[in-house]
Amino acid sequence: MLELLDIRFSFLCRTDHKNKDGKNPIILRISFRNSRRDLFTGLYCFSKDWSKAECKVLSSEKESATINKNLEIILRKANNQFDKFRFSEEDFTIDELVSKLRGDEENPELLIDYLEKGNEAMLKRVGVEITQGTYYKYRRSLRYMQEFLLKHQRVKNYTLKRITVKFLQDYFHFLRTDKNISHNRTAKTMCHKMTFVVIITKLFERS
Repeated sequence: MLELLDIRFSFLCRTDHKNKDGKNPIILRISFRNSRRDLFTGLYCFSKDWSKAECKVLSSEKESATINKNLEIILRKANNQFDKFRFSEEDFTIDELVSKLRGDEENPELLIDYLEKGNEAMLKRVGVEITQGTYYKYRRSLRYMQEFLLKHQRVKNYTLKRITVKFLQDYFHFLRTDKNISHNRTAKTMCHKMTFVVIITKLFERS
């Protein structure tokens, strides 16, 4: 069992469940800010071999040593993940911690994908709210960004969460030099495109 600040990790043997071999599942219980979650470790033992006091299997069988070793690894992983959240100085919930321990990861939002979706939305507005010429500007912006990523980042796509002020500055420089666009037109291009409005908003949210 490990207790840090207002978090508590402990292992329990669930006696109300059994697998086909008659063994009971071992769970990791997380108690944090008056909330509690149970995670199945995927490990099993006979309830008679489980020590509530020591939170491990007490048996002479070789398998017991392996189970206890795995429990140590799980506890260390839980502790390390909690430390990452704690030292990030950002607020987090018990569900976010559990999600990380389970290995749940959302697919990152990608810049080119976002631009393409934006262009599709713009196309539907042609003749209603915007002109064909405006739509072509959005398409051109997408092409410029693709060229920039390939030439200066050596990638075909880029996650939005990785974008920094330096990234935007480099892209501004790319438009000014590689594409030979005037300063005012470059500034206007970057400012009025909805993509960069969203990106800059995300940057302020992280600052």
